[in-house]
Amino acid sequence: MPVDPESASLLISLNAAFLYLAVALSGVIGAVGISTIGPRNISLVGAAVAVLALGLSEPGHRLARSSRVPVTVTR
Repeated sequence: MPVDPESASLLISLNAAFLYLAVALSGVIGAVGISTIGPRNISLVGAAVAVLALGLSEPGHRLARSSRVPVTVTR
């Protein structure tokens, strides 16, 4: 999907912001998981998060594919 060059810096900034948010949340989720189910079963929390991410990626992909705007190239 082509990106408007004028909005590229904004998209890179949003990508970095969400990456930092994900890193911060991973520590919180890990701490809650350890205190809730113990360190021996923390892999279950990781598996649940991975399954949730996989489950959300398919509807997100379908939404992005259905809302594509035709791109016109001018020279």
